[in-house]
Amino acid sequence: GILALWSVKQCAVFLGRSERWVWDALTHDPAQPGSLPFIRLPGGRGCRHGQGSPRFIPEDVRRWVTDGCPPAATFKTWQDAERKKARRAG
Repeated sequence: GILALWSVKQCAVFLGRSERWVWDALTHDPAQPGSLPFIRLPGGRGCRHGQGSPRFIPEDVRRWVTDGCPPAATFKTWQDAERKKARRAG
């Protein structure tokens, strides 16, 4: 099916934070605390140096919160390991 993505505003509402806080979190080094897992779509607001609009996969953000808000790079490593394990099992 089609994956619904959250905007910065929708992510901020879910996290109970301001949009400014979310925008600031996007500038953090993914290996550092305070970074958020997100993807970029081509074009749109926030595009600098060829970057696209930030969007959030709702399930990833929910899982990130459940996992204790680790640095985004750590979260991605955990997800990749889980997906690899699921592929082997399936």
